[in-house]
Amino acid sequence: MRKQVRRQLAVVAATLVTMAPLAARADYSAAVLADNPLGYWSFNDGDSVVPNQGGGGTALDGQVIGGQFVSAPSFQLVDGRTVSGLGAGNRAYLVGENLDEYMAVEESILSDLGEFTLEAWVNPGVRDGNRVGLFGQNDAVEFGFISPNQIQLWTPAGQTLNYVIDPVNQIPEDTWFHMAAVANGNNIRLFINGEPTSAGASYGNGDFNFNIGGGGIYDATGN
Repeated sequence: MRKQVRRQLAVVAATLVTMAPLAARADYSAAVLADNPLGYWSFNDGDSVVPNQGGGGTALDGQVIGGQFVSAPSFQLVDGRTVSGLGAGNRAYLVGENLDEYMAVEESILSDLGEFTLEAWVNPGVRDGNRVGLFGQNDAVEFGFISPNQIQLWTPAGQTLNYVIDPVNQIPEDTWFHMAAVANGNNIRLFINGEPTSAGASYGNGDFNFNIGGGGIYDATGN
């Protein structure tokens, strides 16, 4: 079911199946790619197509549907740390209140996984809606804000992680943060800015494609 949400999200360097270091590096992309992720989308190259730099190759290139690219060479976390090393031309992918703004990967890459890591730099410019998908695959792994102050990672196999955030000191609106969900076959752990928060538990499969920023994460279309 499609639900109305209000959202504005910016995403930098979304990655599938890797755990990148939080600390800035001279070459952030090189540090991420050293872990040989299946998918890595930096948003620095291409406008209608975002090349996948990970091991999954061009079959996992992202198709941009709406939204816009904005400059994000560096940014500051809520605790005052500055994240740099992303490169002077680094860009973020910004989606607004239009639910038809997202990046699509035309493959069901989150089906039947025994373990995985999903991570990205995210900036929720506006966070007052429900079921706001960040990245995932409908009916397999759904990851986003289930409510304005609660992050959820849902799987159909019964393992669901829910984490209530501190909206002032942890993830204020219009502030960048790093989030990573790590599933090892026994439980799911959520990390925010490199710090572990909570654990949950196996993961199912779905026939839908993997998206970033919405386009059908919580629902078949839209959110």
